[in-house]
Amino acid sequence: MQLIASFYTQAKANKLRRHLEKNGIAVYVEYEGARGSGIKYSVFSALDHQHQDALLLMSDPDHVVVHKIDVSEYQAYTEGADGKEMALELMMKGICVFTLLVISLVGLIIFFSKTN
Repeated sequence: MQLIASFYTQAKANKLRRHLEKNGIAVYVEYEGARGSGIKYSVFSALDHQHQDALLLMSDPDHVVVHKIDVSEYQAYTEGADGKEMALELMMKGICVFTLLVISLVGLIIFFSKTN
């Protein structure tokens, strides 16, 4: 991910985002809170191999993007990947808790069987 441009208004950042995505360039817009100079919106190329195309498209609206992708498919893939990672993480936590409960139960059974 590489920085393409920064803006002090969300409207300008979104205008650039829409222009780039319409031309097949996946982007990420990051909001930065007030830091002395105010609010800032940074637009990044989501895929490094599209960065040069993004810069060329900004300076020449007629530039033909070489590494064009289907942005909606890319977004669906990345959103799906995040959901899968979160589900896997929750499942692993559940397995760990279950394992600890079983070990504790076995330990209690052994402890009480030896005391009787």
